[in-house]
Amino acid sequence: MSAQETRTTTTSADDVARDFSLYDEATMQDPHKVYSELRSRCPVAHSDRDDGFWIATRYEDVIAVTKDAQTYSSKYVMIPRLKFGPDFVDRPPLTADEPRHKVYRKLLQPIFSHGKIQKWEPEIRKICREAVAKVAPLGRCDAATDFAKKIPLGFTCALLGVSPEMEPRFTQWSKDVVESEDPDDAMRAVGDIVAFLGEQLERRMANPTEDLISQLMQSEVDGDKLEGQELLAVLMVVMIAGLDTTWAALSSCMYHLAAHPEDRRRLVDNPDMIPTAVEELLRFYAPVALTRETTTETELGGIKIGEKELVLLSWPAANRDPEIFADPDRVVIDRAENRHVTFGTGIHRCLGSAVARLEIKVAIEEWLAAIPEFELADPATVKYATGHVWGPRVVDVRYPENLCAGRS
Repeated sequence: MSAQETRTTTTSADDVARDFSLYDEATMQDPHKVYSELRSRCPVAHSDRDDGFWIATRYEDVIAVTKDAQTYSSKYVMIPRLKFGPDFVDRPPLTADEPRHKVYRKLLQPIFSHGKIQKWEPEIRKICREAVAKVAPLGRCDAATDFAKKIPLGFTCALLGVSPEMEPRFTQWSKDVVESEDPDDAMRAVGDIVAFLGEQLERRMANPTEDLISQLMQSEVDGDKLEGQELLAVLMVVMIAGLDTTWAALSSCMYHLAAHPEDRRRLVDNPDMIPTAVEELLRFYAPVALTRETTTETELGGIKIGEKELVLLSWPAANRDPEIFADPDRVVIDRAENRHVTFGTGIHRCLGSAVARLEIKVAIEEWLAAIPEFELADPATVKYATGHVWGPRVVDVRYPENLCAGRS
């Protein structure tokens, strides 16, 4: 049954949704205008853009999809579908269904456990302090590119044991995979990533190290070792997943603190509030929306959906559902109860959530310690990314010059 045959949404809701695209620059400057309207008028709506897909904007519906992995497959998580080929498409953890996904999770969970990640705090703090030290004396910088981007890039290079000189290439690859509307751009980037990681594997076969690549080469789950394309796919997801997402989330935090001095000053005066504030900023500025593909005809939120159709799970929209969150369209930095789904739910809940939280927390701590007063230089220049990862790519801020160039 086709999308046209199964679509039962109202005309007015279709008018809002049918031209929605994650790749539309005007829409993505403030996608919550569309999300809010859809959530109130038709929580499950259809877009005709990008080969057609459904949009789920209500918390209840997003949760329902993630809990039903039998009906909603993770084989395709992006719009338009990226078809890697029969030997690759089911292999990365992000697109694996059960039972293979359980193997990946067993393999990666110990590496990204809260306890293991806390051991990385000194390295993350060092990266943050160095990034702040470079911009603090300048009086003005792009807090998104000159600071926020540096944190996940620096950590990823350290985690993988590769040179920081790779940062520009990592940035471009990540952008092509998660932001480009052209599948050819994404596939070229995937090819480049696989070639790079293949070289890294060869080096470590000859000279093993203690970095993540060597760890995964030696790891086993139930007697199985990852090898070949499967190992490359896991490493690719580890490399890409934490770059754009953490960059976008931290850039949003920097934007908010520059635009809302009352919140910023509360955190400067009460740094112990920063972890709670991070959770609220993650709720309000959730960066990621991914898709699931239906394995059979089904119904979601009272709407019939055919087999092999994509459903976009808008975690950003779910995070502002008034049925779940009081005063959802306002940042409450000391919000006590916060059931946000920024890191997803279900079997594919983000394994790197502890890393992202730590990076963002430490980055805010180090920035505010060095630059407690700053503001947007020109709000009109704030520019947002398009694609599956949403967040500001330009956050031009100014602050008093000649600040102390970081802490030792």
